Amino acid sequence: MARAQGGRRVLFLGVLAGAVLLRSTVFVPAPAGKPGTPAAACAAAVLGAAGNAHADAIGDAAAKLSKAAYPFMKEVPWNSGLYSLPAGSADPIGYTKAIATMIDMGAQMDSKLLKAGAEAHASAISSLPASGVCSEAQLTAINAALGRMIASVPESTTMGVYDAVGKLMDPNVPAYLMSTVKESDARAAYNALIDFTQVVKANPISPSTPASSVSGSAASSISAAAASPLAKLTSLFKASRSWERSLFVASSRAQYTSSLG
Repeated sequence: MARAQGGRRVLFLGVLAGAVLLRSTVFVPAPAGKPGTPAAACAAAVLGAAGNAHADAIGDAAAKLSKAAYPFMKEVPWNSGLYSLPAGSADPIGYTKAIATMIDMGAQMDSKLLKAGAEAHASAISSLPASGVCSEAQLTAINAALGRMIASVPESTTMGVYDAVGKLMDPNVPAYLMSTVKESDARAAYNALIDFTQVVKANPISPSTPASSVSGSAASSISAAAASPLAKLTSLFKASRSWERSLFVASSRAQYTSSLG
């Protein structure tokens, strides 16, 4: 149970650090006075090739991000129940729509990079100390994996997730989270994150297409056959629920409001 909660906290804070902390768009021009990183070819390196002068721009940038962000990471109260609460008061439908954009993003990612990202997270979670803070090396592995995963999807897909999640956030969240750590460390982590996003954007990766022994027409038939009963069940489920009832959101709203004081 503790490891599962640790996993949720890692993912939750990752979203907050990247999309909520100072509420700035991720894939935007670098701040004034901070030129963007020039493009470098890293797709071959990600797939296992060696000897490239720009062997792994994303991996190198991940190491810089982790080093700059680690003081901030150590200050975060990872064991707090706060990170199990919703970050806003949107209804279940709003959260479902945001999750749908995440699923769509995951489906577009390179499958090998997606697996590597899951393994990096699992490795860190399996050895978390009581503080809930993974090592800097583990953080680097996670950041590098996430950067490569994101680099394998179109920028529009990434921003679709950003926009969907941003709509769910309570405007008081950034200031409250900032108050729980040293502001200078949080800003240093944020600035390093922005630099990292520029490297990811400059090094897109073309996702590989897994080989399949099933023909396109056969796959379509299988999908259609499976989708029909699923659609019927989904419609029945949706029709049987009063999604706007306060029962689904009252408890989480009360907990979130009390946490903000």
